Amino acid sequence: PFDGTGHHTVKCFLSDDDGHTWHSHEFVLDLPRRGAMEPGVVELADGSLLMVLRRQLGRLYFSRSSDAGEAWSVPEMSGIVAPEAPSALARVPQSEDLLLVWNDNYDPPVDHGGNRSPLRSALSRDGGRKWYRFRTLDGDPDRAYSYPSITFADDEVLLTYYEREQPGRLSLVFRALPLSWFYEIEDKLVLQALDRLPDLPAESLGSPTGRVRASAHRQS
Repeated sequence: PFDGTGHHTVKCFLSDDDGHTWHSHEFVLDLPRRGAMEPGVVELADGSLLMVLRRQLGRLYFSRSSDAGEAWSVPEMSGIVAPEAPSALARVPQSEDLLLVWNDNYDPPVDHGGNRSPLRSALSRDGGRKWYRFRTLDGDPDRAYSYPSITFADDEVLLTYYEREQPGRLSLVFRALPLSWFYEIEDKLVLQALDRLPDLPAESLGSPTGRVRASAHRQS
């Protein structure tokens, strides 16, 4: 939902009949500044749900649900540096592993908290709590890469995202990569990016209290 003031919140709609009818849950997820935006949801191996959120806080935020999306946890900050941009999240078939594609960059003075480059991937084996095998998909600093999607087909990962010249036209990128590529030796440069922010990035973003005030509440 968008309240008309420039602030966004996230609410889920659920269907139990293959999309013929829908109902909304009571929980609303919120974050400071422009709020919580453009979520991505994946089902974990244990049947719970994990949501990744677009936000203006310098790192990726995640929320969890253990009841098929009826209720959600307060969004938690991860160690993954990111500008204000959407991310893609998917579970590797026949596996507990998660695949994440996102922009590994953060520069507060720049519009949207930094250029949407580079575009990178990471894997998690514990439901999104820790990430490893960081790989670079595209990294030209004079271009932007955003709105990724992930589809699995046999032993390949099919990716789409847009590529934009700075400034300039948009192009749709399609890539088919072996699933094994994402498990190969990681790009060490990415690991350096994970230590660029303090534990509470809101302190460097002018938060009145010095803390990120995330919320998950029932709608009245």
